Amino acid sequence: MPLQLRLLSITISAGGILFFLVEKEGVFSLIFGLGTLVAGILVAWVRQPRWKNVTLILLSVFACLAISEILCLLLNRTEESYSGEYTTSYFRSDGEDGDLGYEPNPGNFTVQKYHREHLVYSQSYAITPQRIRETPQKKRAESCNVVFFGGSYTFGEGVGDHETMPYFFAKGGDGKFNVYNLGFHGYGPHQMLRALETERLKTIVDGRVHLVIYQGIQSHVDRVAGNTFWDHYGPRYTLMPDGSVRYQGPFHGKYYKIFYDLVCHSALYGFIQERVIQMHAFDHRNIPLYLGVVEQSRRAIEGNLHAPFYVLFWDKGSGDILADQIVEKFEDHRFRLINISQVIPDIQVNHELYTLSPFDPHPNARAHYLIGKYLAEGFKDAPCDSLTFNQAKPTR
Repeated sequence: MPLQLRLLSITISAGGILFFLVEKEGVFSLIFGLGTLVAGILVAWVRQPRWKNVTLILLSVFACLAISEILCLLLNRTEESYSGEYTTSYFRSDGEDGDLGYEPNPGNFTVQKYHREHLVYSQSYAITPQRIRETPQKKRAESCNVVFFGGSYTFGEGVGDHETMPYFFAKGGDGKFNVYNLGFHGYGPHQMLRALETERLKTIVDGRVHLVIYQGIQSHVDRVAGNTFWDHYGPRYTLMPDGSVRYQGPFHGKYYKIFYDLVCHSALYGFIQERVIQMHAFDHRNIPLYLGVVEQSRRAIEGNLHAPFYVLFWDKGSGDILADQIVEKFEDHRFRLINISQVIPDIQVNHELYTLSPFDPHPNARAHYLIGKYLAEGFKDAPCDSLTFNQAKPTR
């Protein structure tokens, strides 16, 4: 057997063994490295000029991929890390056949977030059998049913079940409200609209819905357009000429899933997705789609559920510098709008007082308390059949 063939056999055999031994993050470095080695052996082995050129091209391609993968592996080493059940059994992906894209599993789940060696937070999330965040409260048959939609700000990322904004809203109402927290990490208004279209609330809310509050942030414009690296199978809507939106299925289908399952552990793919695509995801041209989804949600809530719909928005005064474009559109479309800057006037100046950590901008328990209390004071004097917001003073 020629020496080159023996080297080739040994390389492939060793690669096959290493493939099952290396960590997932290093699989593509190994594949591209072995590809470079195999291509190098073929370059030394092949004599015909035409095939020599082919092997040289292969060598160049694999060498570039190997170098890029290793560099991206080093660049992608995030200073953030998570541990606990949050990383194993917490999330459930709907796949291409689901409605929301992903959701939590029922149960109690621990999570620890670190910035390097620094513990940012350690919490436990209780998820009900209906797959929503548990809100500790005394539910009463005569109370008003209030539903909250949104992302991690509504869910209460990094805070306990007794520290979320919906919890403080229920507590501030002193028994007047039965609260349902349908917010979840990374969600946008497209999940809200799909939940309404599929009548998801019928299996969650005990009785009639009296009020719906959607908490929005600037990045929801990216999410509703599918410009995120986590929401592969979320509901996709397209904007129609009349301003309405139409459901078109998930953002991606089964062929994308096959592709993603193959490349998801590539550092090069992760770098392109997070550092190139995601960093430039905000596009003001997606604001009409965002407004269309929120508008259609409002119509479903007010027309089908016969309940008032309010938008609680993190505006420019709360730190989102591009949010003034969105707020202007909300006002033009006559949404019932409550800006966070009117709830916590100093939130931009004293931002650090209202965030989890310098390493995590999510609202802390104090911010959740102030917002929940403000909303409760604004709604608590109105009857369930006509819950309207009475402008409240900023809370402290």
